[in-house]
Amino acid sequence: PETSDYCPPPATRLLRILSGEGQSSVTLLEYWLDTCLRKGWVVPPDYLIPLLDAGCEKKYASLQDKIRKVAGKRGHWLAQLNGKWDYVTKAGADPEQVWQEGRPAQRKEIFKAARRQDPPKALGWLEKAWPQESAKDRKEFLELLRIGLSPADEGFLESRREEILALGSKAKPIQLEIKVLVTQLLLSLPDSALSRQVWEGVKPYFQQTRRSVFLGGNTEVNLVLPEGEDAFLNVQVMHGQFGLDKSSPLSEYSDAKYWINELIRYIPPLRWQEYFGEEASWVLSVFNGPKGGFRSSRAKGTHPLFAASLYDAIYLHRDAAWASAWLKALPKGVPGEGQRQVHRLCELLPQAELERFVTEHVDQPAALTDVLTDPRLSCWSLSFTHFVLKSIRDSADDYYRTQQGQHLVKKAILHLPCGIVSELDRYRQAPAAGGSALRQWTDRIETPLTHLLQIRQEIEKL
Repeated sequence: PETSDYCPPPATRLLRILSGEGQSSVTLLEYWLDTCLRKGWVVPPDYLIPLLDAGCEKKYASLQDKIRKVAGKRGHWLAQLNGKWDYVTKAGADPEQVWQEGRPAQRKEIFKAARRQDPPKALGWLEKAWPQESAKDRKEFLELLRIGLSPADEGFLESRREEILALGSKAKPIQLEIKVLVTQLLLSLPDSALSRQVWEGVKPYFQQTRRSVFLGGNTEVNLVLPEGEDAFLNVQVMHGQFGLDKSSPLSEYSDAKYWINELIRYIPPLRWQEYFGEEASWVLSVFNGPKGGFRSSRAKGTHPLFAASLYDAIYLHRDAAWASAWLKALPKGVPGEGQRQVHRLCELLPQAELERFVTEHVDQPAALTDVLTDPRLSCWSLSFTHFVLKSIRDSADDYYRTQQGQHLVKKAILHLPCGIVSELDRYRQAPAAGGSALRQWTDRIETPLTHLLQIRQEIEKL
């Protein structure tokens, strides 16, 4: 018998409605499941089979763990009678036992889950099992260390790196790949010994001079690289220790410039700020502008030399202040690759700044759906919600953009202020494109949005 209470009738009625909502119900179904878990409810017998079946669908795969929990004892018993519901019974297995005895794919999944929930525990597993793991599996487990990577992992990673460096020319190709991966992980830790070693090696090549006050008094930065090799920029260190290419694969980069460019990808941006004694915006102007030795001539003009690598470092180290400075320097309507940069850096912004940036610089916020619906964000402000809905309404005559907008409002249903329902009338005025666009707005956006917000409000009343 169940020891937990069953969902009350209002909750089961909502479950029945959500089961018929298709893809649009995924967010709200998860919200419903979270409510049940918070209140300690399990699903009544009459609703178990449809819910267990739903967990087998690809679109609901991310909800399997929560479905398993609300299925209760009866659900676990039923799952033993149907092989397709094995996600319910497998999830109850002892993680330690799966790690010790499971198949390779199962061990990797349990390791990944452990890195999310308890990184030191997962690291302990790997340390003990390392001597018995194949080289292929070692590399795959190291990739998973990116999850929850922290200074606690440095000792283990340093030991693995030293093992391979000690092999010298005897290292096999897979071991060299592991060396590169371990080096990247260590450089991703801003305070690791290797990260500091790289910074101490790189910074002397960036020399700053302050011009006379009569010449403007500004600071100039020059990149001073050796013509050949030196104690730091040489094949033995760059290739042998860090795993970089022996020579530049880019015709416009000398070996030294290529090696510096690759290392900049891992240097915490704040170090440049402290080194130059300037704000992030000033450092960005150096990397992006025609200063010192920071520009490289190409057949079709000139491009900032190390700007892309600095961008990678901002994202790697999740530096919100530098992300903000970078985005502020971008013009509105950035095309192509610049859009990808905008999307990634927007992930790092605090919510108020994110809303402000999107309002001022992004024409189609629906293109940023994953960023704007990130679980870390709370409810959107009413003014931002109006901006998003207006942009969707104004492009309602474009089928593709309407599809994007429809996807955004469905996924963002928990981020929208419920008060927006009473203000949707303002968007019924026909946009410039005419009546067909208005019908698209009404049928594809306003009506389903109103319906989903009503369901959300009912869930919140449970």
